[in-house]
Amino acid sequence: MMQNKSVVNYHELKVDVEQKPGADLLAHLQTNVLGTPGGLRYKHTQTEQKLENLGEAYFLLLRKSGRMLGSVGLCYRETFFSGAKFTSWYIRYFAIKAPLKSAKPKSEKLMEQSGRGLSLLRTTAAPYLLKPGEYLKNVAAGTEKSLVYAYIEKENFQSVQFASQNDFENVRKFTTYIFSRFFPRKNKNVHKLQQTEKAEIRKLLIDFYKDHTLYMESNLFYMDNYLVYKEGGAIVAGMQANPDGWEVKDMGGKLGKFLVHVLPRIPVLRRFFNPAKLVFVAGDYIFWKPGYERVLQSLFETACSMNGTKLMMTWSDTGSRLIVEYDKNIDQGSFGKMITRVEVDVKVKFNGYTPQEKEVFYQNPAFISAFDAT
Repeated sequence: MMQNKSVVNYHELKVDVEQKPGADLLAHLQTNVLGTPGGLRYKHTQTEQKLENLGEAYFLLLRKSGRMLGSVGLCYRETFFSGAKFTSWYIRYFAIKAPLKSAKPKSEKLMEQSGRGLSLLRTTAAPYLLKPGEYLKNVAAGTEKSLVYAYIEKENFQSVQFASQNDFENVRKFTTYIFSRFFPRKNKNVHKLQQTEKAEIRKLLIDFYKDHTLYMESNLFYMDNYLVYKEGGAIVAGMQANPDGWEVKDMGGKLGKFLVHVLPRIPVLRRFFNPAKLVFVAGDYIFWKPGYERVLQSLFETACSMNGTKLMMTWSDTGSRLIVEYDKNIDQGSFGKMITRVEVDVKVKFNGYTPQEKEVFYQNPAFISAFDAT
């Protein structure tokens, strides 16, 4: 494991590079509110568990007089497309503490005044995004070819600006699919995956996602949460059902205000949607064999039942066949139908790629990891 090191010292400000998440990073992230003013604003409630299961990850941490103000995490990944392997890095936990964090400025002049500390973090991060392998894994200088990618909402000004300043490109878009049941029922054909079946699932997933870029196995079998649907003893569909949770602070529009501020006062409905403790299943690594799209609804409903929740969310490229088949074969439930789908950008920084090589990522749907999106 890499030793912690200070890479920049500027008066009372300091940027450190660390690999093992410390207590101050956890505290920093647990207080971080995601989203944008006027829209959905929420906090993750599974941060500690996620930090412990990131795999190979590195953090650039901004501190002022010992107090953490900002963070950027880079998670090493091997991603795949159509059998080819790509050295990749996923950006996670770009979190800025107020007063560094701000809403979108109203003028170009204000845009430049983003704060000394935030500018220092951005400047320090730039070479790590350009040559992550060289800076973090001792890859020989001049030999690196890598992808750095992130999921960024259009309204998240700080993240959009950070990506723009570091030459990220918008390659794809994805959206959230919400499935809900007031009284989810368990289907007897759905089972927890056995250890002896993992190799089969890996092969099935590789084939299923062969036309998706950024496919990786880093988060596969997380906490042994994988479920399979069987017919005649054969696996015909599967999904990773990760229990997750948010603390919802606000939602945009009249419906959002009702859900956050009015609905929780109704005891019966609060059991279905409690913004202070919103629990759900995060559906990941979903697949089905041809002709078995019909079992997806039972698979999703059983995932909710087994996890004691009434909601499941999963994320899909807007051009992927996944979202098309969900809409064709599943009654997503009343809650899911109420929520307008919002698109999120998949942004990629290409290091050492030709324009022709980049086209693969523009023209093909991206695999979206629920673990990374939550």
